[in-house]
Amino acid sequence: MNELNEENLTYKTYKTIDEQIEYLKDNKKIIIPEECRYALIEQNYVSLINAYKEFFAQGISGPKIDHVYKKITTIDKILEIYELDKNIEQVLYELIGDFERHFKNVLIHEMCAIYTENCSQDERKDLYCISYIQEIENFYDEIQKYNSIDELFQILRLDNNDNFIKELHTPKFCKNIFVELKNSKYVFNQDLFLVRYSFLEKLYFYGGGINMKNLNQYESKNELIKHYIKTQKYVPMWVLPNALTFGELQILFTMLDSHCQKRIISQLLNYDLERIRIKDISIFSSYLEIIRNLRNIVNHYEPIIPYFIAKIPDKKVKESQMVKAINLLLNNFYKNKESMKTILYPMPVMIVNGYNTRKIKVITAIYDLLNNKPI
Repeated sequence: MNELNEENLTYKTYKTIDEQIEYLKDNKKIIIPEECRYALIEQNYVSLINAYKEFFAQGISGPKIDHVYKKITTIDKILEIYELDKNIEQVLYELIGDFERHFKNVLIHEMCAIYTENCSQDERKDLYCISYIQEIENFYDEIQKYNSIDELFQILRLDNNDNFIKELHTPKFCKNIFVELKNSKYVFNQDLFLVRYSFLEKLYFYGGGINMKNLNQYESKNELIKHYIKTQKYVPMWVLPNALTFGELQILFTMLDSHCQKRIISQLLNYDLERIRIKDISIFSSYLEIIRNLRNIVNHYEPIIPYFIAKIPDKKVKESQMVKAINLLLNNFYKNKESMKTILYPMPVMIVNGYNTRKIKVITAIYDLLNNKPI
């Protein structure tokens, strides 16, 4: 039974396994025989029932938009979709893993090239790739001269070529730390800068810097980082990404200047470097965000099918950014295409009605995409 609190909000009460089985039978016409009660023991109600129940609803009604269930559904039908979900996540895990390893290696090379290859005539090469530590410290000292972030951003301006009118001593690997790419145009973003600034502090501490305050919170548990700190005091830039999350690799990419970003995209996707435009960087950045979200869902064993349904518009499935991002992974990074068909289970048979048509269309498109079929 649900209870009403003093603010007239409905709170749902906790139910035992037996109570869940009874509730599903009485309210959603989902039948779970005794021999299948393990399903609610191994998987919680939210991940198993809430994730896939809409495939079996016939509509919604009432002021609280409750789902309407007119036909009996057995738990094995839901388990079929659950197993498909796991299969899709397995494929995505391999896809994203291949991409992440490649992306990390290309990113490392491009960042190190800033210090070892792409130096101006008046710059000394840093073959050890450790000068970034001092650069971060100098940048930190310069930022501290301003009373507030607002004051700092008041003196920052871009000219018509997206160059800073007032040059600050930003580390060479993060020339875009103050700006974000929005609608193929660089614009200042204070909130994003604060996130990146905090991330620089983490890189500084990981690298072996000790002169900035209150950085113990960033102590790395990565054994490779600990090894370099112990043996040579400073951590080379090419080691750092091994201790970073995918989201932090994404931050590194967005902070690089556009020339570096273009070279990374060219190497990853085999594009002609001269034909890559700012718009292409913006599109690739949006793919990175989609891949990061997919990675988080897969790595935390959350249902992926509801995410696809929520994010992919049914009228333009093929043109959706989600489908394009997955296509990018399939066409450029997957190493086991021939065996993919053996990974996925057969598509479950679902009865189409007016309410679930869109949902079935979306998930069928993802299934066909991963099976190398046209959608």
